Amino acid sequence: MLFGPINVRIVPLLIGGRWPESGGRRDLREIGGAIAQTVQEFGKAGLVLASTDLNHYENQETSHVKDKLVLDAVVKLDEDALMDHVIDVEVSMCGVASTYIVIHAAKKLGAKHAELLDYRTSGDVSGDFTRVVGYGAVVIE
Repeated sequence: MLFGPINVRIVPLLIGGRWPESGGRRDLREIGGAIAQTVQEFGKAGLVLASTDLNHYENQETSHVKDKLVLDAVVKLDEDALMDHVIDVEVSMCGVASTYIVIHAAKKLGAKHAELLDYRTSGDVSGDFTRVVGYGAVVIE
């Protein structure tokens, strides 16, 4: 074993519902604020993570355009632009609510910077560029 035992506490939070169709940005900000407050009160380093895929089942070119809008908003730490893009260009991103919450929580915790680490689609692996799903990795600090 390279490292000794690690004492980690994991608190999963699952967000369901018809986002963004149901609106609720105020609710999402409240959840993000509560997460940030809980991390601060815990008094130890914390990792807040959102998991989602991006646009679904459109061709590679269309998905690149939609995914870029979403990822640009995340990198700019602009949760409202994220939601606006998802609504305005109909990005079928299933984890928009959790991503919105994490951006908001991260900013409350002092985040000032985000970086896109990687972006690909399922077509990059399968070779089928007619119906792809987008995936990106962004770190927020």
